[in-house]
Amino acid sequence: SLSGSVIVMCYLLTYRVAQRFFSPGWRYLILKTAMLLYLAPVFLLIRFTGIWPGPQPSAWENPPVGGDLRPVEILCGRKEEIRPDMGAGIRLAASVISGLITVALPARQISGYRKMKRLCLTHSCEASEEWLKCLDAVRKELGIRVRVRLLCSAFCESPMVLGIRSPVVILPLWEEKEQDAAAMKYIIKHELVHVRAHDLQIRFMGLVVRSLHWFNPLCIFMYDEILRMSE
Repeated sequence: SLSGSVIVMCYLLTYRVAQRFFSPGWRYLILKTAMLLYLAPVFLLIRFTGIWPGPQPSAWENPPVGGDLRPVEILCGRKEEIRPDMGAGIRLAASVISGLITVALPARQISGYRKMKRLCLTHSCEASEEWLKCLDAVRKELGIRVRVRLLCSAFCESPMVLGIRSPVVILPLWEEKEQDAAAMKYIIKHELVHVRAHDLQIRFMGLVVRSLHWFNPLCIFMYDEILRMSE
């Protein structure tokens, strides 16, 4: 959490300067780097590479050979009654509450996304031939190899992309009928850029990070900024 927060803090401190001298693509890259550091903390990488040796064995783990002293006697030099840790219950309750919040935050958004996706796909129809030709031309122009479907739905208020593994571009019914060729290409290209940049996958990763670090305001800002920069 610390490594990602440091990057987000630097991003905030240089926000005005970055807006002037850095392109949206570079700022988006910085936010994605912070997101990855939230998912893979630096201290785990250090431990994995062996740079940091980790905690050394204590007397609790390696008692004297041949002795019958308990860990309390080893540490204190005298016999004491081991008292129960009254803070263990508090830590357990805090862990349970934190886990529930971590699960509840993404569950609500994922449930809403699945409901919207099912509604749009169920009540949809194939786009016109003109739109399909435009989709194929723009897809080749952007170098997108994955198959992308194009549908129209009355439950869609604005053009959007759905589907993580199999992307689908959803258009409102009125959008299909009222746009000229130039506007048609712009709309399709805007949505296919999201497909090429894997923005939907990045948003879901950001949702996981925000859920794991729900207590960190910098992480919440990072997630909202990723949503804004992806557009």
